[in-house]
Amino acid sequence: RHHRVGADVHDAQALLAHDRDVASLQWLLVSFAQGERCGFCTGQLIAAVDDHFVDALAQVAAGAQVLDVNAGIPLADEPAILAATIRLVQSLTDVPLCIDSSIMAALQSGLEAYEGKALVNSVTGEEERLEMVLPLVKKHGAAVIAISNDDTGISDDPEVRFAVAKRIVERAMDYGIPR
Repeated sequence: RHHRVGADVHDAQALLAHDRDVASLQWLLVSFAQGERCGFCTGQLIAAVDDHFVDALAQVAAGAQVLDVNAGIPLADEPAILAATIRLVQSLTDVPLCIDSSIMAALQSGLEAYEGKALVNSVTGEEERLEMVLPLVKKHGAAVIAISNDDTGISDDPEVRFAVAKRIVERAMDYGIPR
């Protein structure tokens, strides 16, 4: 897979060049082995694209077991950027990726671009999110991270959180998504 690196860097740069007026670039790569690294890269749209992927490789070298990929850039074509980012990162490393987007078109695009079994970050107990995310998870055979908050927010009561988590698991099973 590693032969595609140059073409994918060029694709990602071209997509970003299309949106030069964007104030910041937020590709967030999270190491589950080491905890979140929030906002490690902002700004420097075109010149820094390669550096962001070098950082991803550095996280892998430091022991990251999963990389969370989020291409949330205001006013940009997030579905195209997320797909190009996923292809590029997969061309650089075999570490599994976690696809992270609140935009369903971007999540769909990322899942379509992903080679292998993806991990989706995330679904909540909010009815609208369940109805949008779970069918995509099922369609693409992905795994999903569940966050036990619902339409009322994150409860301080552990029993309420457990009930929300249980409802998410039950709804996932209704869609045929295994535990």
